[in-house]
Amino acid sequence: MKESREVTVPVFYPAEKVWLEVEPVGMLKEGDRVEVRCLADGNPPPHFSISKQNPSTREVEEETTIETGILVLEPARKEHSGLYECQGLDLDTMLSLSSEPQELLVNYVSDVRVSPEAPESPEGSSLTLTCEAESNQVLEFQWLREKTGQVLEEGPVLRLSNLQREAGGGYRCVASVPRIPGLNRTQLVHVAVFGPPWMAFKERRVWVKESAVVNLSCEASGHPRPTISWNVNGTASEQDQDLQCVLSTLSVLVTPELLETGAECTASNSLGKNTTVIFLELVNLTTLTPDSNKTTGLSTSTVSPHARANSTSTEKKLREAESKGVVIVAVIVCILVLAVLGAVLYFFYKKGKLPCGRSGKQEITLPPSRKNEYVVEVKSDKLPEEMGLLQGCNGDKRAPGDQGEKYIDLRH
Repeated sequence: MKESREVTVPVFYPAEKVWLEVEPVGMLKEGDRVEVRCLADGNPPPHFSISKQNPSTREVEEETTIETGILVLEPARKEHSGLYECQGLDLDTMLSLSSEPQELLVNYVSDVRVSPEAPESPEGSSLTLTCEAESNQVLEFQWLREKTGQVLEEGPVLRLSNLQREAGGGYRCVASVPRIPGLNRTQLVHVAVFGPPWMAFKERRVWVKESAVVNLSCEASGHPRPTISWNVNGTASEQDQDLQCVLSTLSVLVTPELLETGAECTASNSLGKNTTVIFLELVNLTTLTPDSNKTTGLSTSTVSPHARANSTSTEKKLREAESKGVVIVAVIVCILVLAVLGAVLYFFYKKGKLPCGRSGKQEITLPPSRKNEYVVEVKSDKLPEEMGLLQGCNGDKRAPGDQGEKYIDLRH
């Protein structure tokens, strides 16, 4: 039986219904990629156009589509919210069909505003920060410490009391919609606390090689922003770490005078000044290894007497620790040897290969006909040597092994 090849026969029919579909399904938010699609039940589908009614002006505007019947909103914004409608035009019959209007709602959170915008306050005073934002949904506010991410306050108002220098820095307000994950806006504000400069270190030690050029760094913070100066000649440059912190770097040649006096950097502003002293220490070049030369170029071991004293005391402590360890190992080995020896002796004892230690006894087995007779064992306190040879009942001598015991039969 032969079969013909399959043939596809297209059937054309006009559309009777047109409708809209929106992806993704669910609550939309600003920043999402949204697709609005026109669909119909005719073949071929009609020519589609999509229009939007502005909710505020009620005006209908035709939207520009990439291809017929598909409108892509990327990223979606709150201005894209409104009533969307799809029109389908059958080019053969010139019949126009419209879909039911469908509301598209793009949820949003406006830009966050913090007041005051540039807060500053003297040490010991109080400061209040207020956060505001708008949304078509219910908002929740949080205040976070920018440096640590710690939540400081739940709500739009943050109150800082008894301000200290450490309170200066960044604070972030977060406005979010709990019902829609990922829908939030933030705003960062820097709090400035008036005060004299504060140095990261009062003293520092730097390992150097003589006649080499080194970079010395000095960091200070304060409000107003401090400036940094050095008491030695060199090439200095400054870099802002944040609004209140500055880092100064000095390139200088290591000389005997610099090794003796060290370097001092001074930070100053209108409220005072502060200093950091940097001491230079020579490294021991004989301790440098090729790997350390490639990575750091300097070894951290110095030639100072204090370092030698520290290394000597460390070696003594190491030797004492090693001797204690040897003693502990020896004790453990002895305990293990005794345990093994005891186990071996117990094994031979259970196998019967060791004497029981009672040389003066022998096991007596009664004949079967005399099982109901009683036997009384009488032991003598005298040693066999003192007793001599004992005579048997018939006048014959007992064996030496029996000289320490006497037996009396009691019969019924």
